[in-house]
Amino acid sequence: MRTLSFFLLVALSTGNLLAQQDCKLYFLDKPGSSAEYHHFDGKEKYTGKSVMTVKNKTSIPAGIQLTIESTSYDKDEEKTFTNNFEVK
Repeated sequence: MRTLSFFLLVALSTGNLLAQQDCKLYFLDKPGSSAEYHHFDGKEKYTGKSVMTVKNKTSIPAGIQLTIESTSYDKDEEKTFTNNFEVK
């Protein structure tokens, strides 16, 4: 029984490690593409939105680097915040 348990532990651990090596990008990566997120309070009342737009995509030795512009709006669709950041 111990041998079977050890074998299953090794087999499951190895499968998990192999799956991690084939990572796919979990974010928009085409310049100009955007994602819009709507925000609601606890009573399901609309409180604003956030928009993330890909501004630039650059190839680097470790993969790719994206420049993202994030803009937040309040419930009246007035811009409250804008920020640029990089994702590697």
